[in-house]
Amino acid sequence: SIHYLVKLTTVAAMRLCAYLLLLALISLAGWILMIVAPKAGFAGLPPLGLLLEPAACSFAASLLLVALQSWIALRWHSFSVAISVGVVATIAGFLLTNSRYGKFFPWSMPAQAFLRNGSGMMMTVWVGVIGGLVVGLLGLYDFLRRDSV
Repeated sequence: SIHYLVKLTTVAAMRLCAYLLLLALISLAGWILMIVAPKAGFAGLPPLGLLLEPAACSFAASLLLVALQSWIALRWHSFSVAISVGVVATIAGFLLTNSRYGKFFPWSMPAQAFLRNGSGMMMTVWVGVIGGLVVGLLGLYDFLRRDSV
């Protein structure tokens, strides 16, 4: 059980680090643009306050995706299964992002926080968090069941 939980937590922590890196690089890019292209009109710090809430909501909404992809990767020992599901679901996520189903499809849910400007964002966040917990627990149950056989 510890093995599964550590892997799941590590993937979620890596996802969080990616969001933090994104916010840091946005600041760095703005600073570089101020120096390289002063006529572009960039001055001062970027509005990180405006980006922090959507980034946090996007991370929370991605927890269902993290739990599903982790379960798939640990359930089937073949790397091909996990990568195939990830690629196909990511492409489907791009296609569904702007549809009415996008806020329920795990691979497009993280983008909803940036697209909807708050409209329905909290529902997507709750689906991501609660769905991530439920799928994480189901994955743990499946892992323990297979481990005991």
